[in-house]
Amino acid sequence: MKRRVLVRGLGLDVCGAAYLLRVTREDKVEVLCGEASSEDLADPNVICIEVGGSGQAQLNNWDFGGEHESVAMQVWLEGPPEARTIEWYFRERGFPKIGQFCPLQALVNYIMAFRIDSSFTFSVEFPKLTDLFSGILLYERDPVEQFRRGVNLLRLVVAHDMNPFKSFKGVQMFTGYTEAKAAAEKIDL
Repeated sequence: MKRRVLVRGLGLDVCGAAYLLRVTREDKVEVLCGEASSEDLADPNVICIEVGGSGQAQLNNWDFGGEHESVAMQVWLEGPPEARTIEWYFRERGFPKIGQFCPLQALVNYIMAFRIDSSFTFSVEFPKLTDLFSGILLYERDPVEQFRRGVNLLRLVVAHDMNPFKSFKGVQMFTGYTEAKAAAEKIDL
């Protein structure tokens, strides 16, 4: 089912919220420079991320601020049941054993931690998840495609059981993004 998705800004947090809401390539994405119209904000069939609406989850409006440090965390805590639990992650993999690593939960924690204090990632060797995301913004110029690639990056991280708190050095599927970021920062690979 094709949905309308309105976003402002192309940060990791916005893409994380969209990933949790299961935004796909089939959805019609619009990157806005300002707020959504009052009609769009009042329509629960339109997904609005960081485009106004003051985080009215019941209307499918998701915004950073208030009691949540990140919009992805707001979706995780207040979103539809499939976004709020890790059960959908484990459906195809079988349910986890106690203490088993869950990349989905780690991803939400990473996004929230980065939103609160971006300096925590400095101890991780290049390229870290935020470097890959920056690489997307350098690699791709079209804002809608940047958004789609950002959401897909997060989808791949979770699908391949990657830990977002660790380095992505040597991960071949992200080479283009790593190279774009390395070139911009003049980092030798």
